[in-house]
Amino acid sequence: MAAATPACWLADYPPRQRNQLLDYLFEPGYGASLQTLKLEIGGDTYSTDGAEPSVEHTKGVVDCDNGYEWWLAEQAKARNPHIGFYGLAWGAPGWIDNGSGNFWTQDTIDYLMSWLGCAAKHQLTVDYIGGWNERGYDKAWYEHLKAALVSHGYGATKIVAADSDWSVADAMAAVSARDDDQHARLRHAARNRAGRCPTCRVGGDG
Repeated sequence: MAAATPACWLADYPPRQRNQLLDYLFEPGYGASLQTLKLEIGGDTYSTDGAEPSVEHTKGVVDCDNGYEWWLAEQAKARNPHIGFYGLAWGAPGWIDNGSGNFWTQDTIDYLMSWLGCAAKHQLTVDYIGGWNERGYDKAWYEHLKAALVSHGYGATKIVAADSDWSVADAMAAVSARDDDQHARLRHAARNRAGRCPTCRVGGDG
């Protein structure tokens, strides 16, 4: 399920009906029993059915209480502590890359790290994170995103590299083939080295 703009209406339902709906959506073994909730990473921009507020309207000023999706995610987790969360952006705040409209920048990666920090403050673990909804991909950007996830302590968060077409799969296969070739050459070099010097430790000091 995607926690898109219409989901905010749940908070306005009378408590009894609201809880019934939330139970139906998220209670394990009951109703829909959803296993994953996709959270829009708000960017202050129109995204199909309204606009999700950004947690960082101005660069460097983060408000982790902005947006309605934290509430919904907390309600989901309260009913199913094992539910998965997937963060995906439909847009980005206007300050990204000085308002150029270019999503694939370090500014966006920094913004995603701020958003993940807010998720952590809400006691939410994000299992998957994407780039720009249905807007293709940028290979180098995703590599930088992975590095940022690791350096910020989110190494376990998996990346959804694109959801617009399958071209990303071809790019991944090319990288995998290149890495396999490199690993094969390294293994070959190690065997040669070990053969020349049987008492040497491969990868050691001599």
